[in-house]
Order: sequence, then structure tokens, then C-alpha cells
Amino acid sequence: MRKAIFMIYLVCLLVFVPAARACDVNLFSIIAGTSKSDAFSESITGLAQAIRNLGENYTDEKKAEKYLFELMSRWVDFSSAFNQFPPEWGKLDPAWGSKFSDLGRTIGEIRRQLDVDPVRAHDEMLRFSRRLSFLYENMPKTDRARVLLDFTRSFDGLWSALFDQNHDLLKENAQLLINSCNALQALVDENEKFLAANMAAWAEQIRVLSTQINVFKAATLRMTLTAAEAEFVNLNEKISASMPHSDLKK
Repeated sequence: MRKAIFMIYLVCLLVFVPAARACDVNLFSIIAGTSKSDAFSESITGLAQAIRNLGENYTDEKKAEKYLFELMSRWVDFSSAFNQFPPEWGKLDPAWGSKFSDLGRTIGEIRRQLDVDPVRAHDEMLRFSRRLSFLYENMPKTDRARVLLDFTRSFDGLWSALFDQNHDLLKENAQLLINSCNALQALVDENEKFLAANMAAWAEQIRVLSTQINVFKAATLRMTLTAAEAEFVNLNEKISASMPHSDLKK
């Protein structure tokens, strides 16, 4: 009975929470902190908003075409400006160039799949938004921003495990997600502890699913990952709202 209630809750959550939350722009503000006014952070936030606009309108053919063009235009400008000329801290990242190549390939896949398989295209939009944040990995940041970036990497690994049906990768990233939840508990104030606790509950649910032999044969894992990532977006919104640099461009 409890399992049935849980499944009903997940279905309702996926119906009423916009599935197109393709990018949590707040995460970029939290990571960049007071540096968000520099050219790199301003450009990357614009890209993040562009992929979010596409994610929120990908089922509308005319709007999707408009926002895809916006995304591609912003990407060309961004790549031209920063692929070969990264910020000083980006020069320390040995994977900087390969990250740009990966993001470019992902945009190509979004474009290719948008008409033939919109759901797959949306998955690629989500992948792009997660991996866009990886450009910040070598940037000096607060402990809390570092942990939030760790969450994003764990979700990227979890979704990759689902798409590839890789059980070992699923277990590994489920544990990494729990580790991030534990680290976050020590970094939030009393008013935010319930957010961390909610996130930890979803992480535990994913860990339990990762132990099931037939986990890739049912829709439960995908639904749970979607709901858990929506909770992560909510957590970022709440944390960002409490910070002085949360005045994001809309």
C-alpha cells in the first residue's frame, strides 16, 4: 500500500511540476557568487537561461525553433569567447577544451532529436544544463557552492547510468549523492535543514532502487530521478533567495 501511494505521488509530481525545468539558473549564481558580474559568468548565465527557455517550450514547435536558435547563437558567442581564452582559473582545468566539445555535441543532439524524439531532446537539454555547470569546477568557490556542484555531477552520473543501464555507475552515484547530502547538512543554517533533509530522503530512495536487480526494467527509477532533481532545483532556489547575489536576470 505504501509503495502504491509513493507511485501515485510521483506521478502527480511529474504532472504538476513542470518537466521542463531544464536548468536551475540559481545554481550558477550560487557558484559564481559576487563574480557573477564578470563577462564569463554573465555569458554562462545567459546560456543557462536560454536552455531553460527551450526546455520550458520544447513541445511548442514555433517557440522551440525560436529558443533553439537563441541557444545556438549564444553558444557560438560563448564558445568563441571562452573556449580558447578561459578565465584564469579555467586555464587550470585540463578538461576545459573537452568540456566545450561535449557541450557542442549535446547541442547538436538536441537539434537532431527535437523533431524526431522530443523526450530524448529534453533529456539532452537537461544534460547540457548540468554539464554547463562543470565549467565552474576549477573556480575558487565556497564549500556550499562546491557541494551543490557535487550534487549536479551525481545527478549527471545517475542519469547516464539510467540511459546506459549501467548498474555499477548507478550504485556509485547513488552513494555520491548521499555523501553530498551529508556534507550539505553541515553547511546549512537551521532554517534550511529541512531542505537538506528532504534531499537526503530522495537520495536514500535512489540508493534503495540502485540495489534492485531489475531497476532498469520499470519506470520507477526515471520518475524518482526526475522528482529528486526537482527537489534539488527547489533547494537551490531557496538557498539562492537567502543570498545577497540572488538577483538573477529573468
